[in-house]
Amino acid sequence: MVDSPQGDLTIRQGSSGLLVGVRVSPGSRRTVVRGIYGERLKIAVSAPPEDDRANRELVGAVAGWLGLSRENVTIVAGHVSKDKTLAFKGIEESELRSRLATLAQEHGG
Repeated sequence: MVDSPQGDLTIRQGSSGLLVGVRVSPGSRRTVVRGIYGERLKIAVSAPPEDDRANRELVGAVAGWLGLSRENVTIVAGHVSKDKTLAFKGIEESELRSRLATLAQEHGG
């Protein structure tokens, strides 16, 4: 796999699609992008971590923000961790990079 940094954000090509690391803070007041955390996108979700609720909210929010269907965004690593890896299908790397950069700038500074 070849790493491609966007600022500090890294996008990798994997067998399940384009891979992006995410640091999640569950149980927040609202679901928002907080910016870049190391090589990961930092996202706060309002759902608690119980019963996979935070993971479902994360996938739904990211898909919505990027204009993708939920089926094209999956968690492939870190299901029970704050550090997760999301896989994206149905989008070119350059377009994903652009949308994520815009998302981080607009919402996370």
